[in-house]
Amino acid sequence: MILITAFSLSRKTFIQNVAQSSLAAMLEDKDYYVWVDIEGSLSEDVNLLRTIFHFDELTIEDCLHEQQLPKLETFEEYHFFILQGVSSYTQDIRCRNVELDGYLGDRYLVTVHEDPIPAISQSIRNIDRNCSRLAHGTAYLTYEILDPMIDMYLPVLDYLDERIRQLTSEVHEQFADNAAINHMNLSSHILELRRVASRNERVFYQFSHSSLQFIDPDEARLFRDIHDHMLRVLDLSEYYQHSLHEALNIQLSLNSNRMNQVVQFLTLWATIMLPLNVMTGIYGMNFHFMPFLESPYGFWLIISIMLVLVVGLLSYFKRRGWI
Repeated sequence: MILITAFSLSRKTFIQNVAQSSLAAMLEDKDYYVWVDIEGSLSEDVNLLRTIFHFDELTIEDCLHEQQLPKLETFEEYHFFILQGVSSYTQDIRCRNVELDGYLGDRYLVTVHEDPIPAISQSIRNIDRNCSRLAHGTAYLTYEILDPMIDMYLPVLDYLDERIRQLTSEVHEQFADNAAINHMNLSSHILELRRVASRNERVFYQFSHSSLQFIDPDEARLFRDIHDHMLRVLDLSEYYQHSLHEALNIQLSLNSNRMNQVVQFLTLWATIMLPLNVMTGIYGMNFHFMPFLESPYGFWLIISIMLVLVVGLLSYFKRRGWI
């Protein structure tokens, strides 16, 4: 689906749903700012990029294939960029990344995305309510689209923070196997978030610090604001990764201590039972001549000796601080 929007500088009018047949004439007329948004499969609309805009063929190939790494390439008449944002996320922290490809020219902006992007829809509604937004130029419109797109990272970070706090508070109640699985799953999602965010950060650094044509200093300042947001995303994700590793180390240490306590308990009782088993084993042998074997007090004497051994060993263990 192609949506073409234009703004006339002389008439101060906003034109929506421009016909494709009028696009070439508008691009030649310096009175118009034009925004072309292509949503869905590009295979049917790829000729628009080739015949009307004459974009570089390699950039068109990037638009045709999803899951490209974020980047910014500068050409004589336009800048080509690829960015990845977060469209939505589920309660298990599985982020759904969306790719936005774009061409930023002096008087036009072309955006290409296969999946719906809330920031695009919001920008269309904003322009519909206030057409002067497009009058600021295509660089400002690019900022209007990218800023809410990057802001979608913040709810994900908030949920990550809540989930890590929950895992940390439950660290005394979970077994190591479950805790390790939960921590590793969460860690993999944080690493994926950092991977995408770090690539986006480089693109916004170029937007804001490279003195690109079509972007004046005031507009570069706006992109620096998005760049600051990306730095915050990277800093928080790094902090969450460190907190997660600390929580996992605490969990494993606690479970190791519990295991040591169990082994210590079993070892102490095995030590106590050892002399008792020796005595019962000796008197269990089939000999006729053994001390106290025929004595009416022999049984109680052996039991008394066993009790003294148990009490003596328990007292010794207690003095050593083992129990």
